Amino acid sequence: LGGFAPFPDGVIGTPEVKERHTRFNFSSFYTGIERHEVGIGAGYYHGDLYEVKEKKNFGGHPLGGVILPGDPIVDVTDTPLVFLTEGKRENSYVFLQDVWQFANDWELTAGVRYDHYSDFGDTVNPRLALVWSTTRNLTTKLLYGEAFRAPSFAEQRAINNPLVQGNSELDPEELKSYELAFDYRPGHDLVFNLNMFYYEWEDIIQFVPGAGGAVAQNAGEQIGHGVEFEVTWQALRDLELSSNFSWQKSEDKNLDEDAAYSPEKQLSLI
Repeated sequence: LGGFAPFPDGVIGTPEVKERHTRFNFSSFYTGIERHEVGIGAGYYHGDLYEVKEKKNFGGHPLGGVILPGDPIVDVTDTPLVFLTEGKRENSYVFLQDVWQFANDWELTAGVRYDHYSDFGDTVNPRLALVWSTTRNLTTKLLYGEAFRAPSFAEQRAINNPLVQGNSELDPEELKSYELAFDYRPGHDLVFNLNMFYYEWEDIIQFVPGAGGAVAQNAGEQIGHGVEFEVTWQALRDLELSSNFSWQKSEDKNLDEDAAYSPEKQLSLI
């Protein structure tokens, strides 16, 4: 902090926020068309970050200048020196889905969802699922989907933080995924599931270092593929055993190396 002497009581910050969230949604399904089940729906979300409070012993002082090491803790509530700006977000969406049984052993589910956000705009995300009843005991599925993650209030609105700063111009993160899945049931008490996947993750929100601290940016890009295998056995009426093993290979495209926080192998026994 600018070459000042060490803070005798440490660097102290006591941030506090209050939020209101309101959600409304409805959906309806129609089966009057032969071999089709059509679903429609819509929803609305309103988020209000309506009160931000903070007391701290570092940074700018409401009366001018800066808070020096050893100064009392200062209340910066209702000043431009708080750690987060107050604000609102609205999201409205509609979706349409059709489940089409186009043959006795084939089913196609196709859907699309449109979202409008008041702070960053529009996004459209389709999904497809082709299901084949391969044999009496085996089901095969081919799936494709697109999804997004909206930036959080903190990623958009963080200010006056010596380490990270928000960015009101952020776009949502985007994900495309492809899956091939097999569900095999040799008996009523035993299930095998095998899933192979590939994904592309773009516009990942990361805090990129800069002169005034790290700033949130749509800077990341990641791809990955892997496989998951699960066995479930109903050993007794009141006893079920389950085991799952997964392997994945994820790559950070910017660094051209393995992605962080992506475990390569996982095994569980329940």
